[in-house]
Amino acid sequence: MKFSEFSAALRKDGSTFHVGDLVVDAWGEEFTGTGKINVENGSVRLEVILEGDQPLPPLDGTYSYDQFWTIAGIIDDHIPFWTKALPDNWVERSSRFKVLSSAFTMDRCHHLTSSLDGRSLRAAATASAAALSDPIDANSYMARLPGLKIAFCNEMTVTVTTNAYLGESQSSKRDTVRGSFNQFDYALIQEGEDCVVRVDAKPNAAVTKGDLQRITRELLEAIAFAHGQHSWPSEERFSGKGTTVEWARNGRKGPKAKYPPLTSTACHNGNSVVGMLDPVMRTYLEDSEFSKDLQNLMFLSREAGAKNMPHGTGTLGLCAVFEGLVRLLAKKFLVEADDVALETSFLSAKDTVRNHVESLISGTVGSVELTSLIRLRNLVGSASFRRPQDSFRRLVSHFALAPEKMEPGLMAWEAQRNIRAHGGAGDTSLEDLTHQGRIAGAINVLAACAVGFKGLMPLAYLENTYIRLK
Repeated sequence: MKFSEFSAALRKDGSTFHVGDLVVDAWGEEFTGTGKINVENGSVRLEVILEGDQPLPPLDGTYSYDQFWTIAGIIDDHIPFWTKALPDNWVERSSRFKVLSSAFTMDRCHHLTSSLDGRSLRAAATASAAALSDPIDANSYMARLPGLKIAFCNEMTVTVTTNAYLGESQSSKRDTVRGSFNQFDYALIQEGEDCVVRVDAKPNAAVTKGDLQRITRELLEAIAFAHGQHSWPSEERFSGKGTTVEWARNGRKGPKAKYPPLTSTACHNGNSVVGMLDPVMRTYLEDSEFSKDLQNLMFLSREAGAKNMPHGTGTLGLCAVFEGLVRLLAKKFLVEADDVALETSFLSAKDTVRNHVESLISGTVGSVELTSLIRLRNLVGSASFRRPQDSFRRLVSHFALAPEKMEPGLMAWEAQRNIRAHGGAGDTSLEDLTHQGRIAGAINVLAACAVGFKGLMPLAYLENTYIRLK
């Protein structure tokens, strides 16, 4: 069995694999035995039967990932592997013999590709686990993103078949997107329900250790940005330069998107997948506080706008993202000398009022009046120099967007924000659904403007309206 075959089987419930030569490194203590990997209900479980009568150490407290035990073995007599995990089940059975067993839930199953060179399996696994904290020196990459459908493919795969009677024939299908960024070429290939990502260094490119990791990390984030769906790999492989690092897991599909920034309609009207991926990667590779905050907000937007998210919770989440994004972009694009002077004056006045209220509180005895003053103090403390509505309209002007097209998104946010934030249930009327789509559209448009994307963008999803960014 090849590791790629094992990776594919790992995604199927009911798959079972025997593990031989199993060794557990539990905080420096070595335990040996045999085991079995079972895939059940989307979870990968490793059941271990220990040799001897020494039980595994007990767990007491909370542990970080670097404190997890290192486990290694041979899968079905062919594939050496290692993983890091802690047991979540202990069983001791006694008949004629005492049998000690434990079970582990595995996240990633790493292919142990390094040569043993006289080392024990435990030593090789420990060294491989430690090496993952260092940048990987490789020039080729592959990842499989389960359940992600590429918005639009503009390249074909041509298949030639030969029949003994009919002779040669060929068929083709659009299933590929190709791009190039810095020193790397990349491709997105649709294979059934999955998107396979390939990245390779260009010929004669001066690729240094860690370059490929940085590019692929931001490429996956850009894919998630464009499709409105998390890009969680079920397998990854780095190779080349004498290096092979690969791992597999039971691939969890990212929640399906209701509000993808890139749609097939937009692509049929001049957009391209690469046209959105490249500016997003360029922004994310800055590795600045702004790019990190933008990534985080778009992650939260995907969570809130997912199809499996309850409507009210999703709307509240999108309202929070809307407000956070407006503040982030205002800080990035709208700070001017006049703003600094005005904000300084505002903060000074705010401190004066707050200090006055504090002095009133310190001299107040009555409980009713004291409660009112404390409430007033809190209101003064939460006052901000500029309201989100003001910043939003200034951003619309800054990015040269049509105010009449963007205003409905702001109105939808105003209609939903306070109701949801203060415990109101709202409803799921057509108007309520329309509001959610408009808020999501405004978020996506502003985020696309922030990274410098030019092209057609969905603006109100339920109404199927678009805006062109120039």
